[in-house]
Amino acid sequence: MEVRESSSMPPWQGFVVPILRVLSDGAVWRTADLKPAAIELTELTAEQRVEELDTGGSRAGNRVGWALSHLTRAGAVAKIRNG
Repeated sequence: MEVRESSSMPPWQGFVVPILRVLSDGAVWRTADLKPAAIELTELTAEQRVEELDTGGSRAGNRVGWALSHLTRAGAVAKIRNG
Protein backbone atom coordinates (compact mmCIF):
# COMPACT_ATOMS: atom_id res chain seq x y z
CA MET A 1 0.00 0.00 0.00
CA GLU A 2 1.44 3.34 -1.04
CA VAL A 3 1.37 6.16 1.50
CA ARG A 4 1.04 9.55 -0.13
CA GLU A 5 1.74 12.66 1.86
CA SER A 6 0.26 15.98 0.89
CA SER A 7 3.26 18.26 0.49
CA SER A 8 1.45 21.40 1.58
CA MET A 9 -0.82 20.04 4.32
CA PRO A 10 0.74 20.54 7.75
CA PRO A 11 1.33 17.39 9.80
CA TRP A 12 -0.88 16.77 12.83
CA GLN A 13 1.49 18.87 14.98
CA GLY A 14 0.45 21.91 12.95
CA PHE A 15 -3.06 21.61 14.34
CA VAL A 16 -2.14 21.57 18.04
CA VAL A 17 -2.06 25.35 18.51
CA PRO A 18 -5.36 25.94 16.65
CA ILE A 19 -7.03 23.30 18.84
CA LEU A 20 -5.69 24.91 22.00
CA ARG A 21 -6.81 28.34 20.81
CA VAL A 22 -10.34 27.07 20.24
CA LEU A 23 -10.42 25.36 23.63
CA SER A 24 -9.05 28.44 25.41
CA ASP A 25 -12.58 29.88 25.58
CA GLY A 26 -13.30 27.49 28.46
CA ALA A 27 -16.40 26.03 26.83
CA VAL A 28 -17.05 22.32 26.47
CA TRP A 29 -16.60 21.39 22.82
CA ARG A 30 -17.90 18.36 20.97
CA THR A 31 -15.22 16.88 18.72
CA ALA A 32 -17.52 17.28 15.72
CA ASP A 33 -17.66 21.03 16.40
CA LEU A 34 -14.03 21.38 17.44
CA LYS A 35 -12.61 20.02 14.20
CA PRO A 36 -14.05 22.67 11.84
CA ALA A 37 -13.37 25.44 14.38
CA ALA A 38 -9.69 24.44 14.62
CA ILE A 39 -9.40 24.09 10.85
CA GLU A 40 -10.86 27.58 10.48
CA LEU A 41 -7.95 28.96 12.54
CA THR A 42 -5.34 27.44 10.25
CA GLU A 43 -3.97 29.02 7.11
CA LEU A 44 -5.19 26.21 4.88
CA THR A 45 -6.18 27.00 1.34
CA ALA A 46 -9.64 26.14 0.07
CA GLU A 47 -8.13 23.15 -1.75
CA GLN A 48 -6.49 21.87 1.43
CA ARG A 49 -9.73 22.22 3.38
CA VAL A 50 -11.60 19.92 1.01
CA GLU A 51 -8.75 17.45 0.43
CA GLU A 52 -9.90 13.91 1.14
CA LEU A 53 -8.08 10.78 2.21
CA ASP A 54 -8.07 7.77 -0.09
CA THR A 55 -10.26 6.05 2.49
CA GLY A 56 -12.70 8.96 2.56
CA GLY A 57 -13.02 11.78 5.04
CA SER A 58 -11.24 15.06 5.38
CA ARG A 59 -7.43 15.02 5.55
CA ALA A 60 -7.46 18.17 7.71
CA GLY A 61 -10.12 16.68 9.99
CA ASN A 62 -8.02 13.54 10.31
CA ARG A 63 -5.00 15.61 11.32
CA VAL A 64 -7.07 17.50 13.89
CA GLY A 65 -8.17 14.13 15.27
CA TRP A 66 -4.57 12.95 15.62
CA ALA A 67 -3.54 16.22 17.30
CA LEU A 68 -6.47 16.00 19.70
CA SER A 69 -5.61 12.40 20.51
CA HIS A 70 -2.02 13.36 21.33
CA LEU A 71 -3.15 16.32 23.44
CA THR A 72 -5.50 14.04 25.36
CA ARG A 73 -2.80 11.44 26.00
CA ALA A 74 -0.41 14.19 27.15
CA GLY A 75 -3.01 15.43 29.65
CA ALA A 76 -3.31 18.85 27.99
CA VAL A 77 -6.95 18.19 27.06
CA ALA A 78 -9.50 16.19 29.01
CA LYS A 79 -12.41 14.31 27.52
CA ILE A 80 -15.53 14.77 29.60
CA ARG A 81 -17.31 11.90 27.91
CA ASN A 82 -17.22 10.00 24.64
CA GLY A 83 -19.03 11.59 21.74
